[in-house]
Formats: sequence, structure tokens, C-alpha cells
Amino acid sequence: TELKNFKTISEYSKGINIDTPKHPHFDILSFEENMTTVHREMPSFRHEFYAIAIKAEGDGKAQTGGFTDFPDDTVVFFNTPFQILSWDIVPNWKGFYLMFGEDFMAQSIVFIDLLRWFPFLKMEESVPFSISGYDLKKILNIYQNIWDEYNGSAEDKFNINLSSILKYCYLLRSNGLIFNSGFLRKETISNKSRNGICDKIVE
Repeated sequence: TELKNFKTISEYSKGINIDTPKHPHFDILSFEENMTTVHREMPSFRHEFYAIAIKAEGDGKAQTGGFTDFPDDTVVFFNTPFQILSWDIVPNWKGFYLMFGEDFMAQSIVFIDLLRWFPFLKMEESVPFSISGYDLKKILNIYQNIWDEYNGSAEDKFNINLSSILKYCYLLRSNGLIFNSGFLRKETISNKSRNGICDKIVE
């Protein structure tokens, strides 16, 4: 049987039974928002966009690409276009996730280099990893800020979201959260690249 493929975030939201996004190419939600309606079990499928998630709590099984056994504690995980995904969860997940597609990335010249600056968004390197309670607080604060912007009334809120995503990706990388997880090789990013992204992120 051919796997279901969600081409847009709106299609995905409808397919898993959650609210339609406010922006056609970007969305951020807390897992708590989803738990009352989301399908508790989703057979294998694909979608055509990127996602970065933090699971602070929650039971059940989820598959992202080739990974089916998440660490038992707090987990950061990634979805990339055309990865095989599935889940069978208990509706008690807490945390956040954000999703964005190629059209959203095209809004900024900075995003042209996204995969080079942040290789953990590539399919072969999108490995889930555990984080400490200290890092959890920092990451949840970033997600909450993006969520507040996304649901606010500012006319340029989606431009703000774009900048915040870059800051979040840079935090994951520059603070060593990914490298310290033991999954990715530190040499995959040069010092030149590490410094160069600082000049491109809007403070």
C-alpha cells in the first residue's frame, strides 16, 4: 500500500485531526493543544516539510525516519521532508513543535543556507536526543516566545517567527546540545560556519 503523503501543513493538520494553521507554510503548537483531538495512532506516512519538536513528557511510541526508540526522558527530535513517520501514543504529551516548509524558508536569504548551517535538519542526521532540565527550560522559553508571536496581533509576526527559528537552531548548535548528545559529529560544522551564522541572525 502506498504511504499517505501530506504536501502541505494544512493537509497534515487535517489528516491528524488538529486545528488548521494560521499561516499556510508555518505552524507552532503545544502538544497539550493537540491532545484532545489528535489521532492517538497514525500509521506510517510522509510529509513535505521540516519540524523541530521538544517532548517534555509523554508516553507511547513514535517513529521519525529510522528511529523508533526515543530516549526515556526529555527529547528534542526532528522531522524532515519525506521521512517515514508514525506514532501510537498516550494523549499525555507535553512540549511544543514547529513546522515550516520550503516556501516559508524562501522568504529570507538566510534560509538558503539553512541545511549547511544546521545539518541536523538533514534526513540522515535528524537524530532525536535527550536534554537536561536546565536546557529544557531554555528551549521551552524559546518555543513559548514563538508561540506568543505566532498568536499575537503584530503585522510582521511571521517575519519575527522566521528570525526566532534561526535563533533556536543556533542555540541547539552553539550550546553544544546536539554535539553533546553523542549522536552527531562535531567536525560537521566548521568554526567559520559557526561564526558566520551569528552575522546573519537578526538580533
